[in-house]
Amino acid sequence: KLTPQEMGAPEAISLAADDGLTGTELKASLPGAALLGAVIDPDTGARVDYAMAYGPPCGLLRERRFVEALALPTAHGAAFEAYADDLKFAVMQGSVRLRRNVGLQLTSQNGGSPLAAKRNSTPGFIDFVGWKGAAGEKPLAQIQKLENTTAFRAMRGAVNVMLGRMGDAEMEFNSAAALSDPSIKLWRGLVLLKKEDYAGARDAFISGTSALPLYAPAWRARFQSAAARASLGMDDMPAAQVYLKAALAAGASGEVLDEVKLVQAKVKEMNGDSDSAMALLSDLTKSPREPTAVKAAFEVTRLGVERGKMTPAQAIDSLEALRFRWRGDSIELETIRRLGSLYVSVGRTRDGLGVMRAATLRFPDQPAARRMAQDMSGIFDQLFLHGGADRLDPIVAVGLFYEFKDLTPIGADGDYMIRRLADRLVAFDLLPQAEQLLVHQVDNRLHGLAKAQVATELAAIQLADRRPQDALVTISSSRVARLPDELNRQRRLLQAAALAAVARFENAIELLDLDRSREAERLRADVMWRMADWQGAAASFQKLLPPPGKGDKPLPADQEDMVLRAAIALQFADDQAGLDKLDAQYRTVMDLGARSSAFDMVVTGLDTSGVRLQELAARVAGDGIYDRFLDKFKKRFADDSAAQATARGNAPKASSAATG
Repeated sequence: KLTPQEMGAPEAISLAADDGLTGTELKASLPGAALLGAVIDPDTGARVDYAMAYGPPCGLLRERRFVEALALPTAHGAAFEAYADDLKFAVMQGSVRLRRNVGLQLTSQNGGSPLAAKRNSTPGFIDFVGWKGAAGEKPLAQIQKLENTTAFRAMRGAVNVMLGRMGDAEMEFNSAAALSDPSIKLWRGLVLLKKEDYAGARDAFISGTSALPLYAPAWRARFQSAAARASLGMDDMPAAQVYLKAALAAGASGEVLDEVKLVQAKVKEMNGDSDSAMALLSDLTKSPREPTAVKAAFEVTRLGVERGKMTPAQAIDSLEALRFRWRGDSIELETIRRLGSLYVSVGRTRDGLGVMRAATLRFPDQPAARRMAQDMSGIFDQLFLHGGADRLDPIVAVGLFYEFKDLTPIGADGDYMIRRLADRLVAFDLLPQAEQLLVHQVDNRLHGLAKAQVATELAAIQLADRRPQDALVTISSSRVARLPDELNRQRRLLQAAALAAVARFENAIELLDLDRSREAERLRADVMWRMADWQGAAASFQKLLPPPGKGDKPLPADQEDMVLRAAIALQFADDQAGLDKLDAQYRTVMDLGARSSAFDMVVTGLDTSGVRLQELAARVAGDGIYDRFLDKFKKRFADDSAAQATARGNAPKASSAATG
């Protein structure tokens, strides 16, 4: 039986923010809440949603206005006038909950600040809305007291982030208390994203999720779009799409919305919808906000080249304009990186390396600058390690090398690169330039065995350049104990050749005494020829001759010369028996070759004055010692170039577009 009861003052309903499945919810405590309903206000036409309840009277004592709803005063129960179309109500465990799919922005429009129920767990929260209109100055003593608090460090770190001082911001966020603060996690995520630590950034954004609903739409969209970019950096497309959807729904505008749309274009591109991405980017190039317009123009150019819609020359013109349109941050660096790559692709290697070097020197600590430095090293390696410079004029190639020699890698690759360039210079008879390269190696870069090897090559170049005294000094100053036998043999041959060139014939012969190799025998023959030991020279040349026989083809030119020089030496030695034997063995094949008449004159002794024989001896001997060392370098370069060309022909085709 119902009986009338005394109506006392209702218990006050408390309103508080609480975490829900879709973000922040408004929780109205209403014991005995049982039924939801809605009516239309006859005066205003507005819809009023209400919740009825059992139990003692419990109502809201005064009106509370929020961004998405107005909480009306009640005698019993709860009533709300919704401002947002997608606002939903639910009765749960003695309370009424208001929620939206993207979470509520619980900011009072009565001049208050966001509801503070969750702020106690995140002292690092930056209350931009609540600070608006705040006035007054705090005493110095109070400021100094606040300076070491988490809230103050968070604020100072956030200011540094907004000023682009990421290093200073990271120092503020690295304190023990700050590391566990959800709001500071969001700001720390921005810092890590700037450093391109995508995994760390996304972990930070996830850890800061509970603080995200406290921020106004613009900041929430900024954090969510940043989380989408971090997910793209980890190739996690599903996560990127979730964050992007939340950022678009946050209701941001202006510069923040532009940033969200740039991420949206990247998501479309990575999903294979390049046409939609290009259309969106083209619209963003018309933005009145210059950073947005420049970023969009860069992406339009990049996509245009990659899709074949823009030639490299057109892209170069576009990027040249962009790099002077916006200066001083990662936008400029990425523009210059792409520009340098395009310059190299059209053969303007010096221009490409030049613009990239200038940018890396201006911003050495930027991640984009480090990527650019890697690009430069790759270009330099392709030129001087893998044969790309072979297509350049040798003077241009060596000039390019010296201009960017700081890109020479440390270690075996760098040493090989320099030796290969030296070989090429020798192949074009640019001996002083080749020597200059190797002198730097020997004096500054190498030690031990490596130094002895390169010094041996340097001595060979000096000898080929008719500077035997310098070759002797180089060999002497690079002696190392326990060198490989073959290297020691090559060094003895070089030293012997240099000694012969300065007329120290006995010393040269002594060095060659125990070496019975064909190369040593040829050098021994040359030395004896120079010292006019004709009998010894004839004996050495005869050891080098091919087996005698009745061939139907002429001998190779070098073997013809050795037969002729053996005959001349025997003639000068007055060894007629030796001449007759040589004539009998090689007359048939010599008659078939270019040296036939000269050989006939020598073995028959028709030149009674000896003048023609002297001239012939000088002509056929030439600069044998010097020429052989020069020819050795030229042959090595030719063989190496052929191997490089074969390797390039067999290699899989690489994409012409530079990596992003």
